[in-house]
Amino acid sequence: MRGRKVAYIFQDPLSTLHPLYRIGDQLIEAIRVHDPVSHAEAHKRAVKLLEDVRIPNAAARARAHPHELSGGMRQRVGIAMALANDPDIIIADEPTTALDVTVQAQILALLSDLRRDRGLAILFITHDFGVVGQLCDRVAVMYGGRIVETGDTAEVLAAPAHPYTARLIACVPELGGGQRELAAIPGLPPAVDDLPAGCAFAPRCDKAQAACRASDIELSGDARKVRCLYPEGAS
Repeated sequence: MRGRKVAYIFQDPLSTLHPLYRIGDQLIEAIRVHDPVSHAEAHKRAVKLLEDVRIPNAAARARAHPHELSGGMRQRVGIAMALANDPDIIIADEPTTALDVTVQAQILALLSDLRRDRGLAILFITHDFGVVGQLCDRVAVMYGGRIVETGDTAEVLAAPAHPYTARLIACVPELGGGQRELAAIPGLPPAVDDLPAGCAFAPRCDKAQAACRASDIELSGDARKVRCLYPEGAS
């Protein structure tokens, strides 16, 4: 399943790739583990993968070691490795965190194009709402290891229902919107192996009532789901 059906793009491309092996050899290994093709055929496919992720002079780059590439190029190699065996879904764990803003935009555009062209799904893990708004069709917001709200991205960002989602969005600075105080969330998140009874966000929520701490709260709703007894906007 791993590699063939589900692939993974790691957060730090420098630590993802083996420092002593050439880029092409690492791609060839990823291909031949799942597909018993010749070394020559695997090398041809590896170069094609590098071209697919828009690495210039792909044949020469295949002979390079990871330290010879920039951070953005290394991340493109990581994406190529994830694509090596045509998976159905790619899990991307904050793959743009270590990149500057310009390169981040290029990687996001690349992922969006690959998703459309190859017909695959991307599960994108991030704390950046800008990335969510640009790339994702649906969003699931998690707190304490559990989903607290999920729905269409545009709807969730425009009108968050869970207090935690609303407070997260309120923490995002707005350029050109005038001066305003950022609404930081008080307190600290709980340890996921020692969650409080009821809603895990209740100790930090200004809408919490006794019922919020009494028992587990179900994730309810249809296309738009929320784990809250007193969601935002409710009367």
